[in-house]
Amino acid sequence: MPNPPAPTKPDRDDLRTRALAAAGALSLAVGVLHLALPFYGGAGFRYFGAGEHLARLADHQSPIPTVTMVGIAALLAVAAAYAWSAAGLLRLLPGLAPALTVITAIYLLRGLALLPEIPTRALSPTSLPLRELAFSGFALTTGLLHLAGLRAAASPLPARIRRRLTPGKPPVCPGRVPRPTDAGQIPSLLETLMPDISTATSRRWPLWTAATIAAAIAALHLFGGTPEFVGPLVHSNLDAPVKQLFRVLWHLCTLLLASLPVALAWAARADRRTARPLLAYVWFIAAAFTGVFFAIDLDAFGSAVLTLPQWTLFIPLLILIPLAT
Repeated sequence: MPNPPAPTKPDRDDLRTRALAAAGALSLAVGVLHLALPFYGGAGFRYFGAGEHLARLADHQSPIPTVTMVGIAALLAVAAAYAWSAAGLLRLLPGLAPALTVITAIYLLRGLALLPEIPTRALSPTSLPLRELAFSGFALTTGLLHLAGLRAAASPLPARIRRRLTPGKPPVCPGRVPRPTDAGQIPSLLETLMPDISTATSRRWPLWTAATIAAAIAALHLFGGTPEFVGPLVHSNLDAPVKQLFRVLWHLCTLLLASLPVALAWAARADRRTARPLLAYVWFIAAAFTGVFFAIDLDAFGSAVLTLPQWTLFIPLLILIPLAT
């Protein structure tokens, strides 16, 4: 009786497909959000940082803000289409590799604003709304997902250069995406530039990215949230036991958040069997924070679910961890 075939491990092409599918979904979700902004008037434009000029125009019922949001939503829908095309979910679109490169650069440049925003928020919590960090973190995560997708796009380099860099591999028509039948035979953009990159590394980048984001969340909680929330509460008129209990809960939360980047870094260096319970722990904690914050936001503030935007900081972890499993 023949032995059943051994289960196959997911390869890099599967990781790329999931990364691109998630990137496209995030782009489309942001596009839908832009379409909803005009219904909230000037307050919606101010809350999401669209600028005071557009907010005033919206207050005066001008069509300009609506037209602007529709245009941005259309661009985001195109970005989603290109990501899904590279993932094989849609037909092949023209100029796939250069389009993905431009989309990736835009998201990453927007996301890099997170680097100065974190110390600014830590030093002066009232100078920068927490939602601005959430927006930058969202853009950075989407850019990193697109960056993984660049490795699935066919290399735009001339065929003679690709043949010299990857001898023995067949030339590829520009703009063609590797299919499951010939995956691994066609050099991708990053594989052409860095042919020695390993499969293990490509699987671990989501974990190192998630560990960095988790460390930033813990630092923001400790250095930004403590002076903003704990300080005023300690000096409030509440009973002393209530205030001290809040301090205990706050710093227990600090220890819990600090454990997330440690677990992710450990999982990134460990084998799959050791990493799975660590990743399950982090994913469960991130899901719990997201769900509790969102539920309280919804119960206390109704449709204004970004009044407490902390839950959005954990969404990148919920996306990145499954990419590495």
